[in-house]
Amino acid sequence: MQEFKPKREISRIVSEHDKMMEAHKMSYFFVSESAMECIFYALNIAGKTNVNSILDFPSGHGRVLRYLVSYFPEAEVTACDLEKDAVDFCVKTFSVNGVYSNEDISKIRLGRKYDLIWCGSLLTHFQEKTSRNFFEFFVDHLEEDGLLVISFHGRFAIVGEENNPYFKDVIEQFNTNEYAFVSSTCYIDGDYSIPNYGGAFVKMSWITSLIQDNQDIRLIYYSEKRWGDHHDILAIQKKNIRKR
Repeated sequence: MQEFKPKREISRIVSEHDKMMEAHKMSYFFVSESAMECIFYALNIAGKTNVNSILDFPSGHGRVLRYLVSYFPEAEVTACDLEKDAVDFCVKTFSVNGVYSNEDISKIRLGRKYDLIWCGSLLTHFQEKTSRNFFEFFVDHLEEDGLLVISFHGRFAIVGEENNPYFKDVIEQFNTNEYAFVSSTCYIDGDYSIPNYGGAFVKMSWITSLIQDNQDIRLIYYSEKRWGDHHDILAIQKKNIRKR
């Protein structure tokens, strides 16, 4: 097993606009470290030693990206997010490339493929079709042998929420379907107004359906409550399994 250690000091500079710090001050860096553990685990299982290019999407204001640039200082790192201020902060603070995302996936221009893509808490917020489109988008932007490490809300994300009015519809959907989605207008806290945005919760059978018929990728691992003791993690590798 490879031993991963930071090659340079991890920056503790946090943007005053970082909503993740506002909402999760006590666990901010714990979640960052947990993400790296998920990534390292995937790299070790895949036996992948070369990481020359990395995409963090959505990067936010660099909660995980600050660790990526520390552990992989020689890699070309790209921050991509819908929030332009977040991308600008990452570019200025961590000396990475920046790409502004778009609500229309077809208009996102990354301009290259990557050895490693980290996607934390993106497909946890969309309706099923959009989530599938994003998954395909990420696979298309992997280099050969590249790794995608991506998070989902799984079955444990709604445990104990039976009395929460926000989760009532989710639980009903989840009991009968593989994919459950509730609009952001149902949130009981916060100010959410993005169309078709909310909370998405998936069963493992839905995860399987993402990869079952794609012979250009192989499953590295799927682990429940892996990231921050909350999100499930899926890791796949771009690899033509038809070749021997």
